[in-house]
Amino acid sequence: MKIAICDDEKLQLNLLEKYCLVWLSENKLQAEITTYSSAEAFLFAYEDDKAFDILLLDIQMKELDGISLAKKLRELGDKLSIIFITGVKDFVFEGYHVQAIDYILKPAEQKKLENALDRAYKNMQKSEPYIFLQIDSEIVKVNERDILYIESTGRKSLVYTCCGKYEIKKGISTIENELNQSFFYKCHRSYIINILHISSISKTDVKINASLIPIARGKWEELNRAFLNYYRGEICMF
Repeated sequence: MKIAICDDEKLQLNLLEKYCLVWLSENKLQAEITTYSSAEAFLFAYEDDKAFDILLLDIQMKELDGISLAKKLRELGDKLSIIFITGVKDFVFEGYHVQAIDYILKPAEQKKLENALDRAYKNMQKSEPYIFLQIDSEIVKVNERDILYIESTGRKSLVYTCCGKYEIKKGISTIENELNQSFFYKCHRSYIINILHISSISKTDVKINASLIPIARGKWEELNRAFLNYYRGEICMF
């Protein structure tokens, strides 16, 4: 989990970070917490790494304000949980327009923030799983549901999705560890498939869209069982 705190007041940054650390400790959770003294600083970091889950965001800041930043993030399609923390009540309704988790007045009370963090964490649990792919200098967020299959090409891998194909500089074993193991199956040393997209299975290969993907010896029975269990509704894939 990654938590960002964005506020142009140093004392507030320190206080909010302290409250977050207490909340994490009490809930036996781990997270990377990063603080930013301006909306521009957060946005600059976001362009390189979009893997933020929770954003504690001040509204009244110089240059780019918190509401404008939140709107920009929503326009980009990001569903990260936003908790507004501000000294005035005037922007409450604008907070609803960007689906903020909560709107907390300064000075922030620890209990109120912890309650908001609880809701943000529950919201994370409900969201569809996704993975970030490093494509050259760009980071692409891909819902795991949209991945068709992954093919190893040595030290690199090809990720085939509903929207296209991506080449990434990761071996297939590394990617396998990052995926939700309930959704995917490694049917061959060079292939990981998404069970959701299987259209047919034989003892030698599996068909996904127009692609035939080989099944390694001894893998068919387990794969076939997982495939049938999914369509019988015995396992929840997404």
